[in-house]
Amino acid sequence: MFPYAAVGIVLVMLLPSKLNILMLGDEVATGLGLNVERTRFMFIILSSLLAGSAVSVVGLYFIPEKVRRC
Repeated sequence: MFPYAAVGIVLVMLLPSKLNILMLGDEVATGLGLNVERTRFMFIILSSLLAGSAVSVVGLYFIPEKVRRC
């Protein structure tokens, strides 16, 4: 859980310039030398990693609470 979140956060913190270039549009980003498909794929993987980490952490706290209430 936590190692995956830490790796995801570090990687996202290192890549904001690529995301800013990608926000300019596909044609401009390609003109600036950015591989658009690879960058999008990388950000989709990173966002999935961070979302999965968040869900797994919340699940650890939510499930015992649900069991106690039953």
